Amino acid sequence: MIKAPKRQPLRDAFLDRSHDRKIFTLRLFLLTAIILASFIMLIAHMYRLQITDHSQYITKSSRNRIRINILPPPRGLIYDRKGKLLAHNQATIRISIIPEDTDNLNQLLEKISSSVPLDSSVLKRFHERRKMIRGSEPVPLLYHITDQQLATLSVDLANLPGVVLESHIIRHYPNKETMAHVIGYVSIPDATDLRQEPENLHYGSIGKQGIEKYYDKLLKGSVGMQQVEVDAHGRPVRVLQETPPEAGADLHLTIDLDLQEAAVNAMGDYTGAAILLEPDSGNLLVFVSQPGFDPNLFSSGMKSSQYRKLSSDPLHPLFNRALKGRYPPGSIIKPFMGLLLLSTPEIREAMNPRGIYCPGHYRIPNYKRPYYDWKRQGHGWTTLNKAIEESCDVFFYSISLKLGIERISSFLNLFYLNQKTGVDLPGEVSGLIPSPEWKSRRMNKSWFPGETVITAIGQGYMLTTPLQSAFATALLLSKGKGYQPHFLAKVGGARKTTSHHALPIQISSENKIPPWAWGQIQQAMVNVVHGKHGTARGLGKELDFMMGGKTGTAQVVALPQDEVKHPPTLEDHAWFIGFAPAQQPEAVVAILVEHGGSGSKVAAPIAGKILQAYMKQKNAS
Repeated sequence: MIKAPKRQPLRDAFLDRSHDRKIFTLRLFLLTAIILASFIMLIAHMYRLQITDHSQYITKSSRNRIRINILPPPRGLIYDRKGKLLAHNQATIRISIIPEDTDNLNQLLEKISSSVPLDSSVLKRFHERRKMIRGSEPVPLLYHITDQQLATLSVDLANLPGVVLESHIIRHYPNKETMAHVIGYVSIPDATDLRQEPENLHYGSIGKQGIEKYYDKLLKGSVGMQQVEVDAHGRPVRVLQETPPEAGADLHLTIDLDLQEAAVNAMGDYTGAAILLEPDSGNLLVFVSQPGFDPNLFSSGMKSSQYRKLSSDPLHPLFNRALKGRYPPGSIIKPFMGLLLLSTPEIREAMNPRGIYCPGHYRIPNYKRPYYDWKRQGHGWTTLNKAIEESCDVFFYSISLKLGIERISSFLNLFYLNQKTGVDLPGEVSGLIPSPEWKSRRMNKSWFPGETVITAIGQGYMLTTPLQSAFATALLLSKGKGYQPHFLAKVGGARKTTSHHALPIQISSENKIPPWAWGQIQQAMVNVVHGKHGTARGLGKELDFMMGGKTGTAQVVALPQDEVKHPPTLEDHAWFIGFAPAQQPEAVVAILVEHGGSGSKVAAPIAGKILQAYMKQKNAS
């Protein structure tokens, strides 16, 4: 017989339920603790956001809502002495990109390039600027686009996140090549410009050459600022605050555009330089370097191919010959040598009253090599006046050794033939008046008498620039007193106009130049043009006024005296320095024609045309 199991007592069943409740209570406690801890953490995080880091996050929020735009100022205008515009501004549209508003910058650039060609130089410049601009600011990509390109981009702008079409001002030069080497040009700041002056980042363009560079700080003005509220897509909603930019100052130059154009026409296709200077003020009226270039190419960002073509041109149109070209002066040095002779009484008084006899060549005592005159049959007995009028080489060969190279070098240095004039253009170079000390230091060699002989006629190591030649001539005609050559006449603007005062220059000499000597040299130079045997007498016959001058033919390399035709690059340089009117000079001219050959046949006629235009304008006024 099987027994039935015993039932569990009620008390045991109750004890089992108590155990379950304990487990439940424990779980509830743990869950509550977790919820409470999470809540505490949430409160702490909210406290950090709202209290501790409030300023940081409110700033980030404001940046998402408010955008700071830099407002470049309009660049100051440039005028000639009569108020004719030489450089001004033109409105255009540029393409900029806000990098933080686009997810894929490279893909965006590819889309833009399908509508607007992007040169490699454009992309390089864009990426350089992007590294220096904050993410919320537009980075310029293209500074000028055509109307057709603008229309294409405007239609597709919604599909180009981060692209901004902005109004922009570019520089324009109406006279192009005519004024290129005076005005210079502006260009978009490159990486070097930004490293040197970080503030250039906020200017669309800065001066790179000429007046534009020298007076860049005056011309470019001060930037403004604009706070703009934007929507979630970065589109402007409203302007919150604006500080307008301050326009750059206007510059009024001494240059006369009419005379500048006359000089360019007179130079024609010749390569060289032409300068017209007022000796009693230092005002530069004409400053030509041929050939020129179109500075407008630089204003909106030149393509690499365009720059390569310009920089590889064998005529070097970017090179400012009037300011930086160093050439042997040749015979234009002879009036200064004549003034030195008149200032050296022990040599002047010991000379034969008939002068020096010129048989067509000169021999240094105890030297076999002859030094030839340009006139092989010679000039016969030659005085100083005749030597300047007919440009007798033998006369100056003869006095050179008596004067000595140290005295020659020291005297010529007084007239700025070897040093910078201080003109208000960047990049001026010094000339060179050689001396034994210079040769020893530079070449570690001794000085020879033959080098003194050729120095006396402006050959050998001697070099000068067209500008220095013009200034030296001005000092010669104004009896050693003058003013520093300059272009700036006055600075104008919205508030005031200030005239520019040139720095006075006065040469000092231990040689004590006699007062009468200046006039004698000036008259000898008048005879060069109007004398019976003057080297520029052909010019004198064509003029309706009296002027003075000195021709020069500077040898580039020693060539055999034969009838064989030489390459143009080996031909002599043609020089002419001159002035008008003859007795009371008001304008000085200096002409240099590279490989032009004869100064009397090539350079002198150019000078005559420029002075004729000057005198005609003067008489008309």
